[in-house]
Amino acid sequence: MQINIIQGTGYAAEDAKYNGAVTSALNYLTNFFDTTFTNNVTINIQVNFNPTIGVGANNNTNLPLVQTTYANVRSALIAEGTGSLQQSAYSALPTSDPTGGATCFLRPAYAAALGLSNVSTAPM
Repeated sequence: MQINIIQGTGYAAEDAKYNGAVTSALNYLTNFFDTTFTNNVTINIQVNFNPTIGVGANNNTNLPLVQTTYANVRSALIAEGTGSLQQSAYSALPTSDPTGGATCFLRPAYAAALGLSNVSTAPM
């Protein structure tokens, strides 16, 4: 997985105000996700700062959601679980669908990270 942080509006000034803590925190999170998920995907995240609302990532709520089933999500988690703790946690998920057959909705980036590329999307 490759995560790219795009420094948007106000990023440099806000990062300087906190002595680089914003960049350090984002680098930590990026490294965590890069090493946790091994799928060959690239995720671009633009981080903007707006003085009237504070810190915020550009969360475009018009993005479609990925529709899938609980069984697909469970199988993907188990397949991606590389560490013993992950394998133990994911295999403890119920085998029967606790949603009663309801559709599961994921953001495209989460679906891509889990390797769920053959699923349909719906507008939010």
